[in-house]
This record gives sequence, structure tokens and C-alpha cells, in this order.
Amino acid sequence: ESESVVELDMLEFYLGDELGYLMPAFSENGTVTITTGPVSGCTDENACNYNSSATVDDGSCDYESCLGCTDSDATNYNPDATIDDGSCNYIVLSVSDATIGLGEQGVIEISLENETPVAGFQFNISDNPDLLSYFSVQITDRTGAFNISANEIDNEVIVLGFSFTGDVIASGSGPIVNITYASSNQIGESELSLSNITLSDTNGQGLPVVSENGNVI
Repeated sequence: ESESVVELDMLEFYLGDELGYLMPAFSENGTVTITTGPVSGCTDENACNYNSSATVDDGSCDYESCLGCTDSDATNYNPDATIDDGSCNYIVLSVSDATIGLGEQGVIEISLENETPVAGFQFNISDNPDLLSYFSVQITDRTGAFNISANEIDNEVIVLGFSFTGDVIASGSGPIVNITYASSNQIGESELSLSNITLSDTNGQGLPVVSENGNVI
């Protein structure tokens, strides 16, 4: 319960007798007290229906209606959710680690973990520092019906994959392409990172995706 006090001031007044002459007089101010009763509602800031104006908790707090995945990179992102319930699902494109000897070739696996079928993909992969040169790209069991192409421009290998016959990469996990690199004559460790990733579903719509980098020694 809250209380506010308002003061009432009489600023100007006049009194006159029966002949119309001004009569001396004095004024006294007054006050008005305004009270408000308690406001019922949910007072828990962690609840979906928290009411910042409530002063008395009425037991109405709801902890379920606003639960969901709050990460926009997840496939089941819920824009209406305000409390993350740990249910987020992700499509993950990752690069394997590898050890390649001086002047030798080695294979890097690009793997996809997906719950949604993928009809096409494109991504860039680069090594930093630049110790590797692109040699070739191969399909895997998951992309046997896909047309795969790749080329290297300014230390970035651009990889593209799609199917002329409407095949998809089924839900699952595992390599979707193998990239063969040739090492230089420099000793060192290089990070292989993914960028400009585009995945599409069977309707040609883009899919959210997160990436994981790899390292080559």
C-alpha cells in the first residue's frame, strides 16, 4: 500500500461586506491524502509473467509459456521465447584436424551434423598462416549423388555441392567432402577456418548453421 499527500493552497480570495467594501481575512491551507491498495500479480523477475507493478504475489507466476530456444543460430529458434530451456538444435559444419609432413599431401574432412535434410551447400575454407595449397576435393558416402566442385582463390578454397537429381544429404553426421591439401616446406601449425557458409533445404531456403574450425600440424 502506498500513500501520497497533496497540499491545497488558496492563492487569491476576496471578502466584501454588504456595502461592497473589502474585508480583511486570512486563509489556511489544507492537504489531501491519496492512498492506493496493494497490487496483486507475479513478483518473481524470473517468471514469464513478471509484473513490475505488483506489490503482492498472488501465486500466478508462470515459468513455462516463455520457455524455448533463444539462440537465432539454432534450427528450432523461438523468437517468442525469453527463457532458454536448453532445447536448441544446431546444424554444425566442422573441419577435422590433421598432421601433414613437409612436402606431403593430407586429407581434411569437412563434416556435417544435421537433423534437417540438406539439398545444397557452399562454403569457403582458408588456412592461416598460409602453409597449405589446395589439391583436390572428393565426395563421401553422404554426398555420393552430389556434384562437387572447388577452386582456390587468394588462399580461400570455395567448395560447392548440389544434386542434379534432387538428392539430399540425409539427417545424420559425418564427412560430406574430403579436401586434399599439399603442405609447403615450412614447419608450423595452421588453423583451417570456414566462412561464407550457405546451406539450403529442399525448398531452396537457407538453413542456420554454426561452424567449428580445425588445425593442421
